[in-house]
Amino acid sequence: MNKIVLLRGINVSGKNNLKMIELKNALENASFEKVQTYIQSGNVVLNSKEKQNALIESKIEALIYNTFSLHVPTLVYDAAHFELLVNKSPFLKKPDFNNAFQHYTFLGEGHTETVFFEKKIQEAEEIALSADVVYLYLPNGYGQTKLTNAWIEQQLKRKASTRNYNTCLKLIEMSKG
Repeated sequence: MNKIVLLRGINVSGKNNLKMIELKNALENASFEKVQTYIQSGNVVLNSKEKQNALIESKIEALIYNTFSLHVPTLVYDAAHFELLVNKSPFLKKPDFNNAFQHYTFLGEGHTETVFFEKKIQEAEEIALSADVVYLYLPNGYGQTKLTNAWIEQQLKRKASTRNYNTCLKLIEMSKG
């Protein structure tokens, strides 16, 4: 089954350095098939005979820890479900939509509490919360927002991993090809 894998915090600010070719080889040696990586920030498309995403997440997290001595939170999605989540963004319907400002914070398993994100929203930023994704529209740029991945994880008490719109589209494209 075709899966999209998001690794949290890979190759960021000199931490959790992991070469994608080494990750690809390790995943292939662990019986994952058609493994592809995209850029150096922990984006993987692969096929797995395992259907349960939670089991795949655990297997990949253990593999990375045992092979590279890194603790890396991992999120796994069926490719079709990932595409559905990306396309559900309410910001795609904005008349002045600019894909450079769209970000997705994908959420791991858990219950989403009501959180007052408004306290962190800066001028012109917009946010929409679903059960699986925090949709962010950040015209000042992701580097300027206070709605960081770490802050969202802390507030929702769920693991999370953020990607921009173009990365999401590329992962969807890779999953189909």
